[in-house]
Amino acid sequence: MLKQKYQFKNYNWILVIVVLTISCLGVLFINSADSSYTSKQFIGLLFCSCVMFVLSVVNYNYICSFSRILYILDLVVLALVKVAGVSVGGAKRWLNLGITRIQPSEFTKIIMIIFVAVYIQEHEEDFNNWKVLVRLAVLCAIPLFLVVIEPDLSTTLDLTFILLAVIFVGGLDAKLIRRAFIIGIPLFALFVCYILTPGQILIL
Repeated sequence: MLKQKYQFKNYNWILVIVVLTISCLGVLFINSADSSYTSKQFIGLLFCSCVMFVLSVVNYNYICSFSRILYILDLVVLALVKVAGVSVGGAKRWLNLGITRIQPSEFTKIIMIIFVAVYIQEHEEDFNNWKVLVRLAVLCAIPLFLVVIEPDLSTTLDLTFILLAVIFVGGLDAKLIRRAFIIGIPLFALFVCYILTPGQILIL
């Protein structure tokens, strides 16, 4: 991986301002719906903003070097949700930390982007080999399965589309993309039919 020295003059302040503006609007919208959540959301915004600034000045190659460890930790935490998670509305999607609750599947989105990107880089020369792609599919399927059985269909779909985008940008062969569409569209249609069926278990 390339080694880079971070230069603060290259900081993208416009992106930061846009993100913080949208986040603040989110807090205002929550306040208009239920003011009892406003203080918690505001504290969360401040904390996450600090984390964002710290991580943004860390060389991403350093973070990527821990991709396998992050992946394993993510699987452990997702499994822990099923065992000791907080149940709300019939779904276990949160872990109670005492002072607050967290939804591990949200961290899965970031971790899987890092993991898949590193995997693609490591297999740059043979990425379109079927064995490499099958191995990647299995590695992606495990966290997706742990999320969908919470059940959390919306996050599962988000993760699926995000990972497909990363794989596409990573250099997936055009022939494989066409085959994926030929197979995937009918399967997606069957999936939509299933979730519209009364008594299905993916959406509560």
